[in-house]
Amino acid sequence: MTTTLLTTIQAAQYLSLTARTLKVWRRLKKGPPFVSLGHRSVRYDPEALRTWAQQKVNSPETATQGEQA
Repeated sequence: MTTTLLTTIQAAQYLSLTARTLKVWRRLKKGPPFVSLGHRSVRYDPEALRTWAQQKVNSPETATQGEQA
């Protein structure tokens, strides 16, 4: 099965972010993993975006533990 890679704009829409946010995050070496296909060509794997987003989910238990410290 071939995975269709997403452009920065498509990835931003998927994550409900702006393309500019993803560009800044790339420069800061944070945010979701991406594939660089050349100087100006960047793509995102949809499965990697899902995994990254799931890792960012905060459960109520995790959020309150940090507040109790």
